[in-house]
Amino acid sequence: MGVVAPSSPFDQEEFRTGISILEEMGFHVVLGSRVFERNGHLAGTDTQRLSDLTHMVKNEDVAAIMAARGGFGSLRVAGGLDYDLLRRNPKSFVGFSDVTVLLTAITCRSSIITFR
Repeated sequence: MGVVAPSSPFDQEEFRTGISILEEMGFHVVLGSRVFERNGHLAGTDTQRLSDLTHMVKNEDVAAIMAARGGFGSLRVAGGLDYDLLRRNPKSFVGFSDVTVLLTAITCRSSIITFR
């Protein structure tokens, strides 16, 4: 399970608790290299967040990608995502809140199943 932050930053203590729960459930968790970035009200710059998401899509050891939290920023990366790359490297996507715009774009533009 790859975990990225395509939107807003998050409380790191709560995040670590969530990662522990995923691991206890048997998931091997791979964190995005920029998951802890901050840029104002976003979890890093648009370029950083898009790069982290793209890298996770390319990672052959990751079968599913989860957003660390929702937030406005996912709208800003949806337009830059390489949907052809997603079709060549299909993965399930999981998210909530404003990440829904990103999940909807993924489903509509690449026919990949997403979970809200």
